[in-house]
Amino acid sequence: MIYACLLVLPFTQFLAAEKTDIVILNNGDRITGEIKELSRGRLKFNTDNAGTILFEWDKIAYVKSKNNFELVTEEKKEFFGSIDFDTTANLLLLITAADSVRLEPLTVVEMNQIEESFWKRLDLSIDLGFTYTKASRVGQLLLNCDAGFRRRKLTSDLSLSSTITMLADRETTERHSLSSQTIYFFSRPWGWGGTGTIERSSELGIDVRLLLGAGIGRHLIQTNFNQLGFLGGIQYNREWVAGGEPGQGNLEAFVLISYEQYRFDTPELDLSTSLKLFPNLTPIDRFREEFSLDLKWELIADLFWKLNFYELYDSKPPSIDASKYDWGIVLSLGWSN
Repeated sequence: MIYACLLVLPFTQFLAAEKTDIVILNNGDRITGEIKELSRGRLKFNTDNAGTILFEWDKIAYVKSKNNFELVTEEKKEFFGSIDFDTTANLLLLITAADSVRLEPLTVVEMNQIEESFWKRLDLSIDLGFTYTKASRVGQLLLNCDAGFRRRKLTSDLSLSSTITMLADRETTERHSLSSQTIYFFSRPWGWGGTGTIERSSELGIDVRLLLGAGIGRHLIQTNFNQLGFLGGIQYNREWVAGGEPGQGNLEAFVLISYEQYRFDTPELDLSTSLKLFPNLTPIDRFREEFSLDLKWELIADLFWKLNFYELYDSKPPSIDASKYDWGIVLSLGWSN
């Protein structure tokens, strides 16, 4: 998977669309490049000279592109076509195959460029890091790789996350996860999807956990300032215990609730949190839960407070020596200008 990310990433950059899209900001600045997407209140814009820029959607006065986009509004309406702008009425003009639609710009909450070929629809990113402190004699190796694929009404993501923690007086602990998710929006804001995950957690005494599931979900709230959504369904779970016999497979229900809030004017705020619940169905004797929280909050001008927290719970871990809980927290204070 790592080698695939490294090999395909330059190739996808080579296949990028011609950068002829236009964005004009409220202050009159005009930039030429390629519109990639509108998400979480920001327009992702690729340029030749300045790289990728994120523009706040409410700071844009004019936008135009010949490429095709899938647009979603606050009212959960969906459109597909190229983008122009009616400067007289200050409206976004979406040119479809049969007609044109005029939209209030700030009512558009999601925009995704739909490329023609498979490779142009592929989006990849990879992060590799290592930390070590002499005082605690703790070293940590981290790897994250994400691949996304998008076409009309369908989105697919593949994610690899790996953390290896090395301690001087304890055994090395590992936490790895490879997961895939595909969602098809059959009727906005409703969608159904399938998920698959392979993970390992030495802290919980699990050599391998295989999860395969399917469910249905929807956006309850989707604006340029916050999002609230849920996904629920049934999945198959099979575990291989560290140093023991493989456990039997079982069915479990799953419920995912996620919330995001973001503000780009001072004081800036970026909050992302999710809660996953996994009650057993066969047999009904176990309950698992996963929670994560990421917060970045501006206290005063350019001074930020950050919180990263995750917590895992298993009422009946597969190994009697394994802990029922696993959690981690990082608090930091940072400044940027």
